[in-house]
Amino acid sequence: MTKAYGLTQLQNLWQISMDETMAFGDTQNDEAMLQHARLGYAMKNAEPEAKKATKLITKLDNNHSGVLDMIERLLAGEIK
Repeated sequence: MTKAYGLTQLQNLWQISMDETMAFGDTQNDEAMLQHARLGYAMKNAEPEAKKATKLITKLDNNHSGVLDMIERLLAGEIK
């Protein structure tokens, strides 16, 4: 099992597409999940393996509300 598999199961359960999905990760075991979601963000303080899995990096780290910041940016229309 991978986190990408779990994400797929949630997408199926909630009937949402990959295009409607955001994911956040900070370690090597998040790579597949970050690549699976349309908006797969590695955290600013993520391990190098997670950052290599995506071009999207949060501006803030885990300790400074990095996930919340990106969700707020999406809802404000700053992220397409």
